[in-house]
Amino acid sequence: NNNNGHGTPIKAGVSGSGDLGAELRGITQVTTDSWKVTPLPNPATPNAEENSTPYLGTSRAIQKAIDVGSQISTNSYGGFGATGMDTDFDNAYDLGMGVFVASNNDACFAGNFQPPPSNVGWNDFACDDNVTRTPGISNDENGVQMVEPAFGSMSGGAHKAITVGAHEIDPPCISNGVNSNVCSYSGRGPAPDGRYKPDILGYTNWETGRASTDNATGSFGGTSAATPSIAAMAQIYNNFLEKASNFASWLSPGHVYAAVLGSGEHQTFWEGSYNYIGVEPNISNLNIEGVGRPKMFVNGSLNFGSAQINDTGDIVTVNLDVPDGACGIQAAIWWPEGSDQDHNDIDIHLANPDGVTFAAGQSGKSVWERASIKTDTGLTKGIYKARIVGFDVKQSQQVFYSIHVQKTKCWDG
Repeated sequence: NNNNGHGTPIKAGVSGSGDLGAELRGITQVTTDSWKVTPLPNPATPNAEENSTPYLGTSRAIQKAIDVGSQISTNSYGGFGATGMDTDFDNAYDLGMGVFVASNNDACFAGNFQPPPSNVGWNDFACDDNVTRTPGISNDENGVQMVEPAFGSMSGGAHKAITVGAHEIDPPCISNGVNSNVCSYSGRGPAPDGRYKPDILGYTNWETGRASTDNATGSFGGTSAATPSIAAMAQIYNNFLEKASNFASWLSPGHVYAAVLGSGEHQTFWEGSYNYIGVEPNISNLNIEGVGRPKMFVNGSLNFGSAQINDTGDIVTVNLDVPDGACGIQAAIWWPEGSDQDHNDIDIHLANPDGVTFAAGQSGKSVWERASIKTDTGLTKGIYKARIVGFDVKQSQQVFYSIHVQKTKCWDG
């Protein structure tokens, strides 16, 4: 939280009561903690750093959340900083807390970059600012040079945080003269080392509580609104996995990350150049949407766990008991690479009972993969297989997986 009441709509959206009506109830009913990261404003210095979102206050809030045993944290900082919290986010994951971070609101912004101590922020992503990224992804699937905006989220350099972009809850999102489902301001990738960003899209521009009075409500937007919608979903998955595993000591935020990514609408394979937003041509879909919009698993069975991939060519197989007529399978893997670790390329394949691969997540610079199938006619009953494949493995890697066999209500996307 900060001095402008930014935390109030976030907390209300995650776990607010239904006292003002069921439609204003929060997504979950979990206990939610918050910490103010800025001191009381100083009227003598209205534009000082102390009145924005300082690094030290934010870092202490993360530490407080770890100290009290928080399982999931939601972090909405707008355009503050580029990679200032990388180590804090990665350390938080290592200490057992899932971290979800807004991708920033400056992917398309007509401002100019002014470094600290200026409080103008990191608004250096003008709508016409085409930047060729190195060592980021440079060519599309046809070998065509890609031009992309730099990525300015505070999680850009973190390797163990999930970054959330903004999808309009009632499309289209109208911003910066662009009409699109994914808001044009929503931070786009790749990350500084080339990884796809954001990882997933959350919903933005929904009504929630406000700080002005006890009963005040209002619309809340930006990636600040999108991020808690995903963090709340992650908490629901966390609680489900705790119960399903009988609160096993081995349960990790990595299992939750895989479940969250598995709920997305996209597979990870090249889908052609992407000019839907209409600003920079030939941008990969994955660097605007990640796995896309979420849809929680319902009416089926969930296989979750972790696998150890030690060398290139290693394969770990998960058997899937698919009932007759099931509408689809959604699978995801995620793995926790360190910032000083060489990148491992690991894929997820889905095969039918005859062993024929019918879906595969195969991308490049990423620490997650998605593969899925949806059918209107229904799958044939049998033992299907999910194969976690070490495509290019530099060092031994733990890989978390989430594979949902869904009987009905599969993704329409």
